[in-house]
Amino acid sequence: SQMGETFYEFWPRTVIGSLKSAIEIETNRLKRKGKEFWSTENELLQGWGMSAAFHGSMIGLFGKGVIPYLATQAFYGISLFEIINYIEHYGLKRQKDKNGKYERT
Repeated sequence: SQMGETFYEFWPRTVIGSLKSAIEIETNRLKRKGKEFWSTENELLQGWGMSAAFHGSMIGLFGKGVIPYLATQAFYGISLFEIINYIEHYGLKRQKDKNGKYERT
């Protein structure tokens, strides 16, 4: 998180950025294996599929009334993870080295 940035400013930036980063990393991993993004070997899609199956089973068991609880739980879980990320990285700024890679922290 940037110096002076509130958690509420940080949250959408990091969630969207993390999603983009995860897609890019998984796409590159699959390309090295000669696979496409829409492949059964895509671990990102596997995780999303398991989440969808879990949420679908909860809706099947408890009805549509459980949807607000599932959405709240998902939001809360993401937020807990990101607030730790925010606190641990507040005000840190890494420089790029001569190779264009970010320095280690």
